[in-house]
Amino acid sequence: MPSENCGRQSYGNSDCAVLENSSLVSETSDTSDRASSVLEEAPATISTSLQRSDSSLVSEPEPISMPLIRDSLKEQRISESAINIIMRSWRDSSHKQYRTYLNKWRVFCFEREIDPIRPPVGLALDFLVELVNTGLSFSALNTARSALSAVIIIDAGVPFGALPIVKRFLKAVFLSKPSSPRYQCIWDVKTVLDYISTMHKVTQLSLKDLSLKLIILMALTSAQRGQTLHLLNMSNLHIGKASYTFTISKHVKQSRPGVSPSVVRFSAYPVNRKLCVVTCLTEYLSRTQILRGEEDSLFISYTRPHKAVGRETISRWIKVMLARAGIDISIFKAHSTRAAATSAANRAAVPLNDILSKAGWSNASTFARFYNKPIINVDHFANRVLDSVGTNK
Repeated sequence: MPSENCGRQSYGNSDCAVLENSSLVSETSDTSDRASSVLEEAPATISTSLQRSDSSLVSEPEPISMPLIRDSLKEQRISESAINIIMRSWRDSSHKQYRTYLNKWRVFCFEREIDPIRPPVGLALDFLVELVNTGLSFSALNTARSALSAVIIIDAGVPFGALPIVKRFLKAVFLSKPSSPRYQCIWDVKTVLDYISTMHKVTQLSLKDLSLKLIILMALTSAQRGQTLHLLNMSNLHIGKASYTFTISKHVKQSRPGVSPSVVRFSAYPVNRKLCVVTCLTEYLSRTQILRGEEDSLFISYTRPHKAVGRETISRWIKVMLARAGIDISIFKAHSTRAAATSAANRAAVPLNDILSKAGWSNASTFARFYNKPIINVDHFANRVLDSVGTNK
């Protein structure tokens, strides 16, 4: 399979179914104490026990903690109770991304003996310059900028990332290192479906192969992220006459205030039972009913003790199936199923609104820029020339 110009341009991831639609800190800060804290090990999750909890919001566990952001909030004389809530405004994925750059920021400040919360703007820009010089992409640099904005306090009351000079700096980086989608082209869904069609009937598959087949069919027929598929559970499953519907009760990437929880529906595809996600899911539920015990997560390990699998395992399963079908997984990751499925639907003249609704996008620009990709071209001319030479041997 040709791989040219298909990867990211980076500088640094019974029935059957159709594609569907403490207290307050003192006013004077101790810079040396803050900076020396970089010598401590990676922070553990903070578990502050509130004496009073009038709402389930403040009683929920806090995601991966970022002490430097807490220090910044305390310096602004924000109460511990309010801080506990504010810290949950970032998703777990943002906490993980921010922590990488904030740890580097603390090292940078420690080496120069500067306050990481109230530093000179010029030195903060020098930190970004260091990141640029390491080959960091514009997208990653933008994440670092956001992380610093959550920590640095500017006397003028303007977030660090919103300062004109910082915006000008980021613009210059963008012009010199423009960001680009991960993929310039995408694999053909038919390649994977053809492979799936060669597999035995679901009743004859091992639990491993059944699990792998189910996850790839779900990914292709729902165009959902691995995160969403990982959140599917039994308690939010509705079984219809020829469909299965899952309600996603937890927040996903596209969750927004005022928007109803995501619903993922898998419908029957009687045309070809080997490609039917409903048939596959029916067999999976039957096969795992005794194995799962009290486990609520839909996907469980196909080996003992059959516990719920993590998001990384879901992605690995998808890549296994892609590799089996002949897709180059050194280029295409598990998330590529989203682009492959929606691009295939678009080529099949599925209404754009149906594609956006199915994938959970609010506007067409996201699909057009990042997901609607042409299929990898096969050089038929060159192949025929080479074939003709081979036949004359």
